[in-house]
Amino acid sequence: MWVLTYKGTDKIHLVGREKFDPNLHDMSKLDYYEVPDQPIDHLYQGDPPELIGTLRDLKLYSTEEQVALIDRDTGKAINEAIHPFAPIEEQIGILRDQLVHVLNALGIEPTPEFARLNEIAIKEIEAARKRKEAIDAQDDFA
Repeated sequence: MWVLTYKGTDKIHLVGREKFDPNLHDMSKLDYYEVPDQPIDHLYQGDPPELIGTLRDLKLYSTEEQVALIDRDTGKAINEAIHPFAPIEEQIGILRDQLVHVLNALGIEPTPEFARLNEIAIKEIEAARKRKEAIDAQDDFA
């Protein structure tokens, strides 16, 4: 959610939830702020309703919160690029596979716990592969 205020003041000009496009606004007269998504009905008053309020009427993100939100959005982007439904599981699988290659290249035996994890994962991946093949076979007859 974003807010535009009149430049040099905290008086709200416009509030939006859609992607902000600075080209749609005269930014020489306005200041842009990101704020937490929140109810804003209390900012509309009168008949017809007019947007009335200041930044003090909204909660602004602290610097730490803004950084954390960037981290969250970065994580979401990575997850969406890796796998649409099981991003963490896919990332773990990629890392587990790479670790097996590194251990083999170095001639290091995995810890018993890692070997157990890997054995469980391989068993489940094989079972999933068979289910996927069955689905593919159904599509061949459709």
